[in-house]
Amino acid sequence: MLLYITTGESRDREVRPLHTIPDTVNELFYLAMREHARQAVVQFWHQDKWVRDPDWRFDRQVIQLALFLMVNLEVQSGDRVAVFGPLHPLWLQVDFAVQGLRGVPVGVQESLAGEQLLQALRESDPRVIVATDQDCANRLLELRGRLGGKPTIVTPRPTSPDEEGVIDVGQLWDRARILDTPERAQNWRGVARKVDQHEVAGVQYHSDGNSDLVREDFTHLHAMEFVRDRVTRCPSRPDDLAYFEASTVTTVARKTLYALIGDGYTTVTIPGRRGADAISELAPARIVASSGWLERLGAELDAAGGSVTQRKAGERLRDVVGDRLRWIEPTTALAEPLERRLLEAGVPLPAFAMRGKPDS
Repeated sequence: MLLYITTGESRDREVRPLHTIPDTVNELFYLAMREHARQAVVQFWHQDKWVRDPDWRFDRQVIQLALFLMVNLEVQSGDRVAVFGPLHPLWLQVDFAVQGLRGVPVGVQESLAGEQLLQALRESDPRVIVATDQDCANRLLELRGRLGGKPTIVTPRPTSPDEEGVIDVGQLWDRARILDTPERAQNWRGVARKVDQHEVAGVQYHSDGNSDLVREDFTHLHAMEFVRDRVTRCPSRPDDLAYFEASTVTTVARKTLYALIGDGYTTVTIPGRRGADAISELAPARIVASSGWLERLGAELDAAGGSVTQRKAGERLRDVVGDRLRWIEPTTALAEPLERRLLEAGVPLPAFAMRGKPDS
């Protein structure tokens, strides 16, 4: 573990970013929520406006969610809680809450359908499944009768009030807030501190592009090695903004989110339906995106550069994203021609992205 950096300079004790790389994701989250230099930990597009969650509110929501899972749904150490759907702040809250319970958060790729989706859910056998959008919730409800154990399903919108084992997010938060007492919160933190770095921090299911289902497990040790790499090689600055395009949530995407939330500096922006047109408005310091998104960016840069030069395309990139952009990080493997084209256009890819695929 790296120790806190100390200097002779005076420093505001209320606003101090992360100066340590802890052993577990739980410790990382605890430190980041208490010592940070940013106005919000996450912002997302909701009902035609940006909603910003400051660290204190996000922290309380994680605690309340953990207490609801523990008290109302009896989630215990070793239990699995699955998340199915596009990236949403709730996905992050589930990860941190379940890890703090010594459980295992299971990510299920949104594009999985039919037998692959059923296989992933049967194999992971979650006690709870959280859907981050209504389309995914409807698909889960259709499959529920074929799942063993009849997991509780959390949906974005209310369903039939008589449907057993289904709860909507509004009901969840109403019940969770009632449970939030200092004693219970402290109990959850006590459990979270006992997690060993060799315990499983997460599982991710995705398709290999053919017909095979792929499962990836990662421990707290693996996650924190990834975080250490990102924090040291791509350092953030106070009030940095990261535009997080995650049409497909991957293991790399989840670990990158841990690094950005944990650094104490970065506001993670989840554009949702707003899409790429928000980039010029936001002027992010970094963009985290899939290779498919970067393919489209490469095509747009080629079109913008026309027959002039790749430098012209690079100038067009700066026009779109502004001068604050320092990094573009892929969450899926980059083909060599695309990587070369982006570099020629002046796209700032960090060193770990230039080896043909992102670190996992």
